[in-house]
Amino acid sequence: MPFSTTYNRILERCGLANSGITYQTRVTQLADELASALRPMIQPDIYNNTDYTFTLSVALWNLTAAEFLGCLRRETGASETVTVGDLKIEPGPDDSQTLREEGWKMLAPFLQPDFLPLATRVLTGRRNPTNHQE
Repeated sequence: MPFSTTYNRILERCGLANSGITYQTRVTQLADELASALRPMIQPDIYNNTDYTFTLSVALWNLTAAEFLGCLRRETGASETVTVGDLKIEPGPDDSQTLREEGWKMLAPFLQPDFLPLATRVLTGRRNPTNHQE
């Protein structure tokens, strides 16, 4: 299997490297689900070649981190701003789109032709990548 789903690497990308085992189960399950979904999208000769394990794993880490950050931002209170006197605490920037784009850019050369429009759609934000009027 060319994917290495090390939850520590994923949490590093989320800015949660020192969170211990707090998110281990959630991140590992999410990474396993994404790996299962991505597996049929990758060209068989690439998937079965261990030379691509690191590249495919980094793409998976980025995509998992993007999805996990999205989950965290949807939790109750995560996107609220708190003001106490002159102190204002706001949610940090949403890095999930950048991580998602990086993951798809890394995967794009290895995808089967039928799945290239999906990667293009994610990277361009267009539903139909050939229609530039959207």
